[in-house]
Amino acid sequence: MAAKEPDDNNREFRQLQRRSWPVLAGVASACLGLSVMATLSGSVLPGVILSLFFALSLWLIYQGRNWPRWIFIVVTAGLGIASVISSVAELVISFGDLQSWLFVLSSALLIVIAATVFASETLRELAEVRRNHGRILTWASVSEMQPVDHPDEPEEPGNLITRQRLGGLTATLVFATSIVAWLVFIAAVGWLWFEGTDAMNESLQEAQSSRIGLLALFWILVFMVLTAYVAGFMLVAYLVLFFAPFVLTLPLSLPLALCWKQPLKFLVLRPFNRQDVSRVLRRVLLEEVSPLGHCYTLADATIRISPLQRLPLLYGQLTFFTFRARKIVSPHHLAALARAMKRRVLRNINWAVSRDKLFPVASVDAAWQACVQRLVAECDAVIMDLSGVSENIQWELNLLRDTAVVENTVFLVDRAQAVEAGAVLKATFGDGSDIPPLITYDTSGLATTNHLRQRIVAIVGMRNRQ
Repeated sequence: MAAKEPDDNNREFRQLQRRSWPVLAGVASACLGLSVMATLSGSVLPGVILSLFFALSLWLIYQGRNWPRWIFIVVTAGLGIASVISSVAELVISFGDLQSWLFVLSSALLIVIAATVFASETLRELAEVRRNHGRILTWASVSEMQPVDHPDEPEEPGNLITRQRLGGLTATLVFATSIVAWLVFIAAVGWLWFEGTDAMNESLQEAQSSRIGLLALFWILVFMVLTAYVAGFMLVAYLVLFFAPFVLTLPLSLPLALCWKQPLKFLVLRPFNRQDVSRVLRRVLLEEVSPLGHCYTLADATIRISPLQRLPLLYGQLTFFTFRARKIVSPHHLAALARAMKRRVLRNINWAVSRDKLFPVASVDAAWQACVQRLVAECDAVIMDLSGVSENIQWELNLLRDTAVVENTVFLVDRAQAVEAGAVLKATFGDGSDIPPLITYDTSGLATTNHLRQRIVAIVGMRNRQ
């Protein structure tokens, strides 16, 4: 497997290069438009410099270089922010002529370009896969089973009920206070825009009507201070918006995070891209499993990390404090994920503010088997949904059999597919009595209440007696 690693990386790298074409083409078109606008406006030398900078940076980014990507992001975002401040001031001075509006739009476009390059998963994966070439750390070595400390005893049922209520209340309060904070922020920015514009226009008129040079200079300075005040106030208002919901719910989330000493870790294996299965499974995990610990699962189209969570500064606190591990692209990411799973207090906070209490882990196609192997080793129990056995599900069943983890596994299945799932278990594990019984569910939930939780508690107790 180690000998095939470079070939796998090269193949993945070429695929990512092809997938990066739409993003790079869009960014290059926008950059070309900005360069042409700068040249036509009379700034020939800046336009040529921008063209060379954009062309060289995007070519190096396409080659998978990481440092040009960050230089491009910092320079473009810096130019965009500075240009926005300058263009807004010019817009106020010129009372909104067409050229000033074009300046504002082009300045905002710079920020959009920087945000696009920053948020693009494909461009980031290009850099990560290239960096992984020739590294000693491989998928085979990082996916090997490691010694894991498991909780000593299962918790009392009363603690689970209290934690379930506190977790639901915290997530609801974070969501509600976030909505209120956004409304207050929008109202404050609107008020500041009108009030600040009037004050700056007044200062500008005073400066234009002043015949004494020193007095005119004074009013110009006042105008500049007001411009900085508006920008500074908006920044402070956003920071308050960003952290206020978390601070307001801290009296609930922090004690819960500190006092939960031994949260269990669960790996949820399930059929991918099945909306009907994922909808019911989410509810079952929330009601029966989440009070016991942290549930990890590989992300797909139905259970995934929201694209907005990758830009928390734009979306704010609605997702900032939820779990969003970096996409597993290289073996280093998988090792980092294993370390992150051991950060108890941080993961408890993620759990408290999350609405569905489920931690999705995104990975590239070449990494999913290594992810499953390492997560199986890191977690205390495995919850596997057999509602539709695919080739990937069969591979996971073989892994549970070969690593003797089936004893720590709970099997779920849609009631309509219970017979087929039972036949697959017998074909994989034989007709022995060691196969855990299937727990069935339908659209209304589990067929037997608390059966799933009792099975998990039994697994923890059995492991402690061994």
